Amino acid sequence: MKTNPLQRTFRYFYYYAGLLKMRGVKRNSPAQVLADFIYDDCWELFKPGQVKEEVVGLAKVLQKRRPQTIVEIGTGRSGGMLFVYSRTADKRATIISVDLPGGEFGNSYPAHKIPIFKRIGLRGQKIHLIRASSHDKETFEKVRSLLNGRLADFIFIDGDHTYEGVKQDFEMYGALLAPDGIIALQDIVPCKHPDCHVEEFWQDIKNSYVHREIVKDWNQSWAGIGLIEKRPITAKHLEFTGERLVPAVLKETDETYQEHIERYKFASQFVKGMNVLDASCGAGYGSKMLAQTAKQVHGIDISPETISYASERYAGANIHYEVMDIKELRFPSNHFDAVVSFETIEHVAFQKEFLDEVRRVLKPGGLLILSTPNIETTCKGKKVHTPFHVKELTLKELLELVQGFEGAEAYSQKMTYHKWLYKRLRLFSRYAKENLRKKIVQFCEKRYARVEDIPTPLRILYYEFALKFKIFASAEKNPFIKPTFWIIKAKAKK
Repeated sequence: MKTNPLQRTFRYFYYYAGLLKMRGVKRNSPAQVLADFIYDDCWELFKPGQVKEEVVGLAKVLQKRRPQTIVEIGTGRSGGMLFVYSRTADKRATIISVDLPGGEFGNSYPAHKIPIFKRIGLRGQKIHLIRASSHDKETFEKVRSLLNGRLADFIFIDGDHTYEGVKQDFEMYGALLAPDGIIALQDIVPCKHPDCHVEEFWQDIKNSYVHREIVKDWNQSWAGIGLIEKRPITAKHLEFTGERLVPAVLKETDETYQEHIERYKFASQFVKGMNVLDASCGAGYGSKMLAQTAKQVHGIDISPETISYASERYAGANIHYEVMDIKELRFPSNHFDAVVSFETIEHVAFQKEFLDEVRRVLKPGGLLILSTPNIETTCKGKKVHTPFHVKELTLKELLELVQGFEGAEAYSQKMTYHKWLYKRLRLFSRYAKENLRKKIVQFCEKRYARVEDIPTPLRILYYEFALKFKIFASAEKNPFIKPTFWIIKAKAKK
């Protein structure tokens, strides 16, 4: 649209007034201050096409990294993200913008904004504007030339939103990403636009990388920022929280390690030749153990990072891992011969509904094996002892929940000593026994990472003195220590 000289003069005055105001926002300003400025404090001249809270989250990530080289695919009309980059990047950063005039997704900035956008950066920073298709080889070569032999620390992709379009940008410009760099994808939330399929591409690739999602509301029907690190998921990137066992983080002599492993050993003996679902499989070590006797194991977990880790660390020809919520099992009815679910039911408020779903996917007569902490031991019947648990159960409550199954058998898992030790230390005080046990166990655990590494004579003592999480039929009583976990084995009604 043509404008007269007076309108052009007013427009330039308006924008340059905004630039002068922008100069007052320093590079080390908090992320919230940066977002407040472009959304509220500058007459919306530089308001970006992203959700404000998500821009704050992204700015915090960039402030921790202080990238020296940034590439943006799809700048839009406002240039607001160029401002965010300039205030969160290194003081001598190079910022490269690629934007297609008249592009289908979003509105490209008009030519008269070019001198304005180039002045957004701080002294010492360089902003390069490329007005061309990101898919063109010439554009890619120009970006690489502007990087001048360096790799990009941060790449923001908000251009072509078709599946093939975003895939091409991701793969093409991903080749320019530094080893510790980040690629961000805009619009990972399911979008109403019929040609926007970024969320589909995001779902296909995110589990292969260390990633993070910055989303205000998954029901907002647009926006959402997905961050992907170039490095693949490895053991050191999967956090041990105390709830999810990560064997690579713990020693085999650790009591938490032992209690988890014993449960899967117990289940493995019942699933020979079966098609098994490991519900809430965690890091995947248990699925791997089940696969040694089962015909097929399907491990599911709600955490994408965990599934990525399991797929890398505990893969197998007869094991398949998938991100899935146990509230909605995406399997046909009568599909599995057995469902194993250890330390899951206490994490959900919908315990009956969860077991109804389990019964649905089990074949008639199919086997259910589940475990849960004994609330009478873990917190003496009072409050839940960990913030990760929603509702812990007594044995009576657990048996009531599995009434929809038949032939329920209850087992208890307890920390116990070998009987040989009990018989010969009865004359010792409880304090003396405990003190001796701790010294031997602590010595072994400090010196050796694996039980097999302990010299044979000392290993015999270790086995006798270390606490073991053995599994007993519930009728068996141990006079020394109460059960810490309940295990139920039952069958789906025919």
